Amino acid sequence: MPDWFYQPIYRPLATRLLSAENARQLALKVMAFQSSFALGRLFFELLDKTSLPMPLIAKNRVELFGLSFPSPIGLASGIDIEANAAPLWPILGLGFVQIGSLGAEDCPPEPETEARLIPSLHTVLSSQRGASVSAKEVARKLHKSAPVHAPIGIALREDAIESLPILEAEADFSRFRSSRFDIEKSKQLGNEP
Repeated sequence: MPDWFYQPIYRPLATRLLSAENARQLALKVMAFQSSFALGRLFFELLDKTSLPMPLIAKNRVELFGLSFPSPIGLASGIDIEANAAPLWPILGLGFVQIGSLGAEDCPPEPETEARLIPSLHTVLSSQRGASVSAKEVARKLHKSAPVHAPIGIALREDAIESLPILEAEADFSRFRSSRFDIEKSKQLGNEP
């Protein structure tokens, strides 16, 4: 969403009329629609004021874990949970996009785990047990989407480690968070703990 629209129009309306989670979902649905066709992505690029000159982009490029990140700044998990706007984030200068956290199955939103806006701290507080979609659904969506010109990361919940092979073709890296690290599951996937 271009800044000229976000600051004066969307943000005041969204923060007064919508919960943080509903505002996030609305913004991502608009971005998903826009990223679903070439003209929408081009329009986004034309209106975007954050495009960096090529020498600055080259200067900030990071090589890590065998991946090339256009910028060291990226989108963390918890924002574009369902990969709705993945092709648009690099246009804003982000060097990677992390999708999720994803579960083995869909996890519907519940009031006690909904993200909350804390305006005095300029913060969105989200729960690790918040709503998520299944890893299979996100893999399907990424496969069908326009190319994402930055590495894609996947954040997996504890119950979704078995989904890693499904996402391998669509993601460049993954993050697994667990309250207790399961060494046996890790060995089964061929990873060293």
